[in-house]
Amino acid sequence: METKNKRNALDRIKRSLKFDGSCYVESEGMSGGLALWWKAEVDIEVRFKTKNLIRCLVRWPSSSEAWLTTFVYAPPIPKERVIFWNSLRMVAKENKLPWLCVGDFNEVASMWEKEGGSDGNGRRIQNFQQLISDCNWMDLEFKGPAFTWSNNQGGTSNIRERLDRAMATVSWRLLYPKAQVFHEAMVGSDHSPLLIKVSIPLKKVPYRFKFESLWATSDECPDIIAKAWASECPGSTMFKLRSKLRKCQEYLREWSKRTFGDNRDKIKDLTEKLRIIQGLPYDPENFELQKALTKDLEITLLREEMYVHQRSRVNWLQFGDKNTAFFHATLLQRRQRNQMSTIRNEQGSWLKEENNSPSMLRWTSNIIDSSPSLKEAAKVIGKVAFQAWFIWKSRNSLVFNHEQVDPSSTIIRAAKAQSEYELINAVQSQVLDHCDDPPLAISAWRKPTPGSFKINCDVAMKREGLRANAAVVVRNDRGELTDGTTYSFKCSSVLQGELKAIRKACFLARDMCAVPVTIESDNKTTILLSASELVPPWEVYPLIMDIRAVKKQRNLEFIWVKRSANKVAHRVASLAAKGKLLLDWVANSLASLVSLLLHDVISVPLPSPLDIENEVNEPECLTSVGSSTLCEGSAGYPLA
Repeated sequence: METKNKRNALDRIKRSLKFDGSCYVESEGMSGGLALWWKAEVDIEVRFKTKNLIRCLVRWPSSSEAWLTTFVYAPPIPKERVIFWNSLRMVAKENKLPWLCVGDFNEVASMWEKEGGSDGNGRRIQNFQQLISDCNWMDLEFKGPAFTWSNNQGGTSNIRERLDRAMATVSWRLLYPKAQVFHEAMVGSDHSPLLIKVSIPLKKVPYRFKFESLWATSDECPDIIAKAWASECPGSTMFKLRSKLRKCQEYLREWSKRTFGDNRDKIKDLTEKLRIIQGLPYDPENFELQKALTKDLEITLLREEMYVHQRSRVNWLQFGDKNTAFFHATLLQRRQRNQMSTIRNEQGSWLKEENNSPSMLRWTSNIIDSSPSLKEAAKVIGKVAFQAWFIWKSRNSLVFNHEQVDPSSTIIRAAKAQSEYELINAVQSQVLDHCDDPPLAISAWRKPTPGSFKINCDVAMKREGLRANAAVVVRNDRGELTDGTTYSFKCSSVLQGELKAIRKACFLARDMCAVPVTIESDNKTTILLSASELVPPWEVYPLIMDIRAVKKQRNLEFIWVKRSANKVAHRVASLAAKGKLLLDWVANSLASLVSLLLHDVISVPLPSPLDIENEVNEPECLTSVGSSTLCEGSAGYPLA
């Protein structure tokens, strides 16, 4: 814990609470120190301590395996925090033990972990997420209040954030599969204490019926459902419906036990039979039997994968097959999330049921080793190919252009190129899998439905300095310009720039009360990532999560359009990039912008490039979009 108390005062508190061991880091100036206490039955060996962490080796009485724990108080200053992140990365590279990292990280991992005040800093969030990835941590999640820190101010000044968390490596999670994290109430502090229970008896809950996706692999399934549905049930229509659904459950359960049994036992049995048959001399009968066994094994493996996948809520094609430690740890995470460790009675008191016997977690001790999937093999080959290509390019730059070459940056550029390539292919394949006939982009701007608004957004990128200018344009059901904004920012890719523009559009839509809003962009990838649940690349993950959070809150619609249907936003972004846009451009627009607005609505001829170039030097040729006349000498057209 962080504290400003002196050692003598801390020792008195420790004795009163009946702790045996202690470790302190003295406070420096205004910043607090650190204190760690433990009971005698826990073996703690402090390895390293600074003003920001205490790292120790822990041996728990119930486990023979030691594990590393880092108690964290991250620096509140962002620049110092970056240095601190790098020190944790160094520990991750050297550490081979199960690792638990817990404490105040002074940073949120996503936008929805903050409430009130200004929006979270996207760059810092991205850096924190990268730290979690580099250290191979998984968030242990929690039960209790969503936020662990508050500024304790009232009204609109109140800010709450989740700054404190517990994270662990997969090996630690597998070592303590029942561990749970609890956010306790804030008492005498602006932070919530974290309580980690490494072993909680899990109460067995009744099985809830679910339709198993693996049932659909059998041709008998439709007949079983039809047979159950055809049974006679007396009573009202609603009672008949409930009775038929209950019949379907009974028929499907009985049929599943009879047909599928335990897939893991069946896999083991088929594998053993296949091993025996493959050891026999070749003859046609044995060969046909081997083919039949192989086919049965493939179907059974597919069913088991579907069964486990349905319970984990993880895209196993993204993170590896079902036999990886990560996949099992994630399934554990899901089970812990669904467990009920405390319950509140009618009087509002929380009751803990710690004396109940724990439910048995059914796991197989020996799991058949998996061979690499085609996707894993392709990823390894792709990594070699990209690195070879970039090494060759760097070699040519050194030999022919006499440029200095940094080997580390060469490898980083190769990895980034491979990541972008895999993202594009993943998006394309998932879209093709889910769309029989991909929709065509809209080629002309269309008015929104009566009473609703449409937001168009675009980005103008500058080649030098990786700077971009985003434009967000809001128009009503008459096609009139009602609101909009532009802003300049640094970005590392076109995808990041376009998503920042879409996020800005979402924030505008969020502030537009309850009116229906449609958001359009001419970038297909950004619309796809915003409108779907596809896994985004890590470098734009915070942006996508913000967009999806607002989308869920406001029920937004995202539409991909062609550039010709996004001319106004494109023009505004281009003018902003050139510094030729007035601050009040929404109320007083350049004539060419008015012409584009009118062209969208009533197909007025577009101004020539010469007119556009001339108008930026004539500020008097400005007009209000909503007015019925234009200033004298304007190149625009009056509204009808």
